Amino acid sequence: MNIMHKIAVLTALLSMPVEANNVDGQWSDVGDWPFVAIHAALLPDGRVVTYGSDGDVIDGTDRGGRGRTGQFLYDVWDPALDLGDLSHMTLENTTSTDLFCSAQILLPDSGDMLIAGGDTYTPESDSNPVDKNDNRETDATTIIRPSSDPEGLYDISEGTRMQLPRWYATPSMLPNGDIFIQGGKGGEAHPEILTRDGEYILKTAIDTENYDYWYPRNFVAPDGRIFGFGASDGGSSRDYTAGEMYNIWPDGEGYVESVGVLEHSEWYSSTVMFAPGKALHVSAKNNEAVIIDFNGRQPLVTATSPLNGARKWLTLTLLADGKVLATGGSERNGHGKDVGEVDLVTPIYNAVEIWDPQTGQWSSGASAVHARLYHSIAILLPDARVLTAGGGLSGPFIQHNGEVYSPPYLFQEDGSAAVRPVINTAPELADYGEMISIGVENAVSMSAISLVKMGSVTHSYNVEQRILKPSFTASGQTISFRAPSNPNLATPGFYMLFVFDEHGVPSIASIMKIDGDAEFEITENAGIPGYNEEILYDQYSESCKQACVDRSWCKSADFARDSGVCYLQPVAEQDVSLKNDYSGNPYDHFSYMPRHTPEGFGVALNAGISGHNQEIMANTDLPSCQSACIDRGWCKSIDFERDTEVCFLQPVAEEDVDELKRDYAGDPYDHYFYEPRLASMYGWAEIANAGIPGHNIETHYDTPLAECQALCSPLSWCKSVDFNRNEQICYLQDVDQNDAALNTQYSGNPYDHYFKSNL
Repeated sequence: MNIMHKIAVLTALLSMPVEANNVDGQWSDVGDWPFVAIHAALLPDGRVVTYGSDGDVIDGTDRGGRGRTGQFLYDVWDPALDLGDLSHMTLENTTSTDLFCSAQILLPDSGDMLIAGGDTYTPESDSNPVDKNDNRETDATTIIRPSSDPEGLYDISEGTRMQLPRWYATPSMLPNGDIFIQGGKGGEAHPEILTRDGEYILKTAIDTENYDYWYPRNFVAPDGRIFGFGASDGGSSRDYTAGEMYNIWPDGEGYVESVGVLEHSEWYSSTVMFAPGKALHVSAKNNEAVIIDFNGRQPLVTATSPLNGARKWLTLTLLADGKVLATGGSERNGHGKDVGEVDLVTPIYNAVEIWDPQTGQWSSGASAVHARLYHSIAILLPDARVLTAGGGLSGPFIQHNGEVYSPPYLFQEDGSAAVRPVINTAPELADYGEMISIGVENAVSMSAISLVKMGSVTHSYNVEQRILKPSFTASGQTISFRAPSNPNLATPGFYMLFVFDEHGVPSIASIMKIDGDAEFEITENAGIPGYNEEILYDQYSESCKQACVDRSWCKSADFARDSGVCYLQPVAEQDVSLKNDYSGNPYDHFSYMPRHTPEGFGVALNAGISGHNQEIMANTDLPSCQSACIDRGWCKSIDFERDTEVCFLQPVAEEDVDELKRDYAGDPYDHYFYEPRLASMYGWAEIANAGIPGHNIETHYDTPLAECQALCSPLSWCKSVDFNRNEQICYLQDVDQNDAALNTQYSGNPYDHYFKSNL
């Protein structure tokens, strides 16, 4: 967003009336919209593309509010001009492709908007205009990009066709910048990937035939896999389980597995990712809400506080500060209702609700004028407000209008507009792991920063929103922070950078593209002494990093900037301490992330254990080998053959054998041991839904079960643990069920009791 846009938006916000306050927030006046906005995406220039249907007269035929074509109607809206007529640029569709209920996402390199699939509309069907059978899925794609035209128009052109037709599909940005497209009617059997080179590749080894095709709720997990679930309630002729959850690994041939069923998953529900590996899901069949934690391979679903009512076709939107806004919805499903049948959907929920992830509680806010039901949208803007628009086709309303909500963080207690922090300078592009400096007025008074990925929303689901809150330092008028180094957490693309003052008031965002070299984590002015395996001369930083990639044993490199000397090393920062006090600070340290040892693993280089291979996996890279060990409860260590990429999984570690073998010819192996399973790895027996009250010697919070048991294992006094599944709380005890009575009547049965079975 350029400086003139920022000035215009800030002026509009400061002139808002004072009836609002910092509890309820405030809605703008209603503005006309050129059509029913069914789809919306935020562009890198800060404008919003919407497309949909006018719903009234199409090809001369009165549809009575049931028109189902997006064939001709696009609009680019400028938030800096509010909701007046001059804020809209309505565009002609030059492709003649019907994109009703398609899928849209920004391409990571250009920021152009890809629209994938949808349905076809044929005028010959006018004799039966409301019959769904007149609509057919399509494999067509469309690209919307800014034009070089000095008037600032946008070009709309046909894109490469997909491998399969898809109507109601979901696109997901992968960590490498490819786009994973799953589902859609016609594309049920297999997903496909759009590579950054523009090629569509069908993933025939990934069978999704038995999962719901209707806008699958997919999210990229912190380990790079896709976690998702079916959104529909099974109301079709296809044989699938409603709410079935799955993991998909899209690399190589790909792999999919089912991991349980999410209760109360319906097509009119809404889900948004509010933290890495965590999503908030609102049922809408009732007023229940749950948190889905998919950081682990097996998702954990826990209840959070309910909403005020069952809001069918609500939309959840991540706010600039990480809270979640719920807009729209009605007690009864409005889809399929005719215009005017309002009594069939009441009550209608126009008041917002805001969920705080820190407390798990909802708060109610101001009410909008218009209902936002089926085919409505809500999207976060760079000025930290939220646009809502659309609704209808079908349904009791045809909403050719929009409203903008200003959340409570934009107001002071007396209802007046809060004075906002100002970002004066910020880069438009950041590489992964890069140190970033931004110019901020009175930087030392800022309390937080956030990076929120720009949204793309339709049918109550935003496919792109995610948030990160980097730590930072402030001095004078400058804030410095490091861009995310892990593309699994910050997938490539465009982000809104907000800064917050001491009262939690956000700035207008600067839009930043995050991409680049995700394989290396960079630490400036630092190095590792004493581990140089190979030294290369006359290098530059990129050739030094590439040399490390090309050597299977290399985990990091130190690069002398002035002399061009590259030091390649078999260790990284996690293995040894960095030295950051070299005279003159001549070095930068590059850590090669794919060879990083995951949390929980220790390493012994050029070593292994002979004769204890429980399982062997060929053609397996190191991270996959380590993940396989974690997933197998019996695995304590692995030997990894670097050159051939063979993984040896073992039920023993160094503590179980006389010593590691360190004299293999050529030193082909590295030995990795999984620390949570060491300390003699006591055999554990379980008594489900039980615990021992009154004997807790130590309590550990946010502790997974394996770590809980690992804490107890080496302690001679610790005989058992009680584990609270829902809250991940670990209780270490000096008794077991033989010494004290078990309680099996806890409310909700949150505990499982584990005792050392070989004592």
